[in-house]
Amino acid sequence: MKSKFQFENTRLNLLYAAISASMMLPAAQLNAQESTPEVEEVVVTGSFIRRTEGFQAASPILQVDAEDIASQGTPNMGDVISNLSFNQGSSITQNSLTGASSTATSINLRGLGAGATLNLVDGMRVIGTNVNTFLPQIAIGRMDIVTDGAAALYGSQAVAGVVNFVPRKSYDGVKVEVYRQGDDRGDYTDDQVSMLAGTEWNGLDIVIAGEYRTNGTLKMIDRPDQMNAGLTSSSTPNPGRYLVPVRDENGNLTGQNRTISDPNCGGVREDPSQVGNNPNGFTFGGQCWYDFGEFWDYRAAQDAGQAFAHLTYDFSSDLTISGQWSYFKRRSFNRGSPSNPGGRVGELPTIRGELPGNPFPAVDANGNQLYAMDSNGDGVPDRDSSGQVVPASGAATGIAFNEDVRFAAWRPWGKHGTLPSQLGADGATVGSGLISGWRSALRADFTVPFIEGWEGSATYLYSEQTDNSRANNFSLSALTQGLNCDVANDRDACFNPFVSPDGSNLNSQAVADSTYVQNRVNDVESLQTFDLVLNGVIAPGGFSLPGGDIGAAIGYQRREDRFDNMPSLHSLTGDVFIGTQLFPNSDGRTVDAYFAEFALPLHDTLEAQVAVRNEKYSTGQSSTDPKYGLVYIPTNWLTLRATQGTSFIAPSLDQLNAPESCGLTNVSDPLTSFAAFTANCSRGNPDLVPESAETMSLGVTIEPMDGLTVALDYSETDFEDRIISSTTADILARDYFNFQQATGYNGADKPPMDLVAAWVANPLSDDRIQRDPNNLAQIDRIITSDTNASKMSVKAFDLKVAYMFGTRDFGTFNLGLDGTYVDSYSYQLSEDRPEVEAVGNQNALTGAVPPMPEFKANASLGWSMDNHSANIIVRYIDEITFDADKFSFQRLLPFSNYRDVSVLRASTITDASYTYSGLEGLGGEFAFTVGARNLFDRLPQKVPMLGGMESVLYDPTGRMVYGRVTFDL
Repeated sequence: MKSKFQFENTRLNLLYAAISASMMLPAAQLNAQESTPEVEEVVVTGSFIRRTEGFQAASPILQVDAEDIASQGTPNMGDVISNLSFNQGSSITQNSLTGASSTATSINLRGLGAGATLNLVDGMRVIGTNVNTFLPQIAIGRMDIVTDGAAALYGSQAVAGVVNFVPRKSYDGVKVEVYRQGDDRGDYTDDQVSMLAGTEWNGLDIVIAGEYRTNGTLKMIDRPDQMNAGLTSSSTPNPGRYLVPVRDENGNLTGQNRTISDPNCGGVREDPSQVGNNPNGFTFGGQCWYDFGEFWDYRAAQDAGQAFAHLTYDFSSDLTISGQWSYFKRRSFNRGSPSNPGGRVGELPTIRGELPGNPFPAVDANGNQLYAMDSNGDGVPDRDSSGQVVPASGAATGIAFNEDVRFAAWRPWGKHGTLPSQLGADGATVGSGLISGWRSALRADFTVPFIEGWEGSATYLYSEQTDNSRANNFSLSALTQGLNCDVANDRDACFNPFVSPDGSNLNSQAVADSTYVQNRVNDVESLQTFDLVLNGVIAPGGFSLPGGDIGAAIGYQRREDRFDNMPSLHSLTGDVFIGTQLFPNSDGRTVDAYFAEFALPLHDTLEAQVAVRNEKYSTGQSSTDPKYGLVYIPTNWLTLRATQGTSFIAPSLDQLNAPESCGLTNVSDPLTSFAAFTANCSRGNPDLVPESAETMSLGVTIEPMDGLTVALDYSETDFEDRIISSTTADILARDYFNFQQATGYNGADKPPMDLVAAWVANPLSDDRIQRDPNNLAQIDRIITSDTNASKMSVKAFDLKVAYMFGTRDFGTFNLGLDGTYVDSYSYQLSEDRPEVEAVGNQNALTGAVPPMPEFKANASLGWSMDNHSANIIVRYIDEITFDADKFSFQRLLPFSNYRDVSVLRASTITDASYTYSGLEGLGGEFAFTVGARNLFDRLPQKVPMLGGMESVLYDPTGRMVYGRVTFDL
């Protein structure tokens, strides 16, 4: 099949010809309805051709207006997005296993990934995918969602669909809204104050809006039953495990090592849901373990502000100028463990026996203490030229000494001893995410000169987003210096990694603080676009089709995006314990796009819709994408529609060239017994090729009676070269598959370490898995990047039912149902891997697909009468197979609430609210709303994952009670 990413001269020339011809055509002839009243025409999402409101598009389009958003009863747009039935994988709860954040939610139509849905604000592209940063919620007039491929109109990313946040552009008066919600356990609160104002002044239409939102922290220990059901302990401990040399009966080194935990590790595990539990770790399975649950959150605290302004001025009947500006700033406060695994442990020096606190006495094979020479009497054993301790014959001629050891598994800080003062009051590390951004747009709507009846718009947009988040890490040089200290002359400069149960040999505060480093990054992204769109009708010589004149829109877009990354100071110098040295990085590219769209009224009841777009990137990618649609309306109560087209996604600059960035991940190594957190360092992949997709949809809408609308749509998306995020599990599984192919090993148990060592030395092994050279069962870090999957196909049905009826005595009722049935979601990561069906599975071990319930639906009942209104929404998520790593060792731990789960049961959550409006006061009107989200307090099912819950589909907050006061002046 011919690649559609090649520059296709024939198709492009046809596109240019169509644009040129339409520019030269005469004005459309008035049709037989010229005597009817003039109807205002608008441009709606999914088409650039001006239409009367209410026209039927070939693509399935859902509109969510301001009232619909208000009925959701949440200040978090992430909640609104996550609840859409055709949206899968948009998390609103933190989970480091999935990389999810409670402060950022991305739209993920069909579960095809945030990068496969194009986000627009007022028809213009935005930076990033966090829906909580696009507009103040009070300023959103409606949200238009096109749920099939739209690359022919909008270009790259519009594969799963387009979501357009349409702001209010006209408003008369002042509206103030105060909102507060909190869980009924008293653990979490969320507050928001919003304002919207508008007026007309000397022909200038002005709208301004702003909001401030602040929410607290929901900690894991606030839900102890949930937390203790999941993963709360790590085998990468503090205190650590050490490689201790083995000696024979004569006290000579054998060259072998034993792995021994710090002898002062705490013993029996205490309740991990209590702050400060197990300060010296606990012993399990013959080694020391570390409890981290008390430091982790389900929802992070944040403060956020947003502002918006829109101005419109009609210079004449032929020219209107409008300007738009928005700004956001969000600061989040993310807690975490005092230190994380995945550090450069193998690069740390040997821990000498004389270092204060060393608990490993040098003994022979029979347990007899050994002695070393101390010729200068400084209490430090003498060493020969090779660095080995010089032995003495006994206590009469020498001093007792301890063994030189190396770290086997270790994190620098835990709960014991002198902790860095930079940690929080509860001992947690406190991250400060600080992201801000602004966008400004200028638009001119005009009558096209010399082409009667044609109108145009030209828009220039500039937007910028800055990340000044604080980067917390540890200084490799300070740790090295502290381990290499001069014990005899500068003992206070020593760093002691061991437990000191009697309080002696504690690190000084200065040494502890020197190991902890904090700097801010300075990452800037910018986007500029220029759009020119002309639209009208084509009627050469008065020609028209049987159904009317041919509608047309033609356009050009030029956009430029770039990023400038300045790592934190300690990353620039390479002095980081977790991660590697980073360098300043900048990149940018431009895109030129041309498009044409035609509406062909073949008959009074049948219209064909055709669009084609070509995009060409300065980085070498290009694509020409057509889309064809049909709308058939045989009666006033039946509409049939269909679309087919192609789409593409060019890899983003970050996906291609992003510098390395390290976070935390939990892995289970199929080659060894390693099952713990480690560093996940992601970077760009310059070898990525664009994704291509073929999309189609079929739909029917029936309106059998007044007030009742039923719509059913089928969509299918078939990807090639799908860009997916390779998870650490993907990388480990592929490496193990290659290991089996190369060695023929098919044993049920872990392979022997000599076989593992041979494989790690084999050039065919994956060098992205970086192991400690002194201990291959310890994974220090895994390098990940986006990759191209071979195939991906999604087939789904969407049902939407709306029924409105009124009674004289009981008011007006609105019944609604929207549901999505995923018929199939198959994917193949590479040609040598099997094709997998994702529907009905959690898909926890791959980054290609989110949890994919077969059915997801929302049913609603609304009622209004006079000043009263009420809403009930019932949300249903089908059961899925639990396929995550179960970390079954947790079941053996004291205080474990472990559940051996194979299925995540179906979930039903009910929201309800009541509003009283129309209360006059202070020259305006008040409205009061009270409600509850998750009315029956259904907590997520307990599962053996981090946090004890599946965090993409479910919310741990429980019943949320809220109140909202609205004042309109």
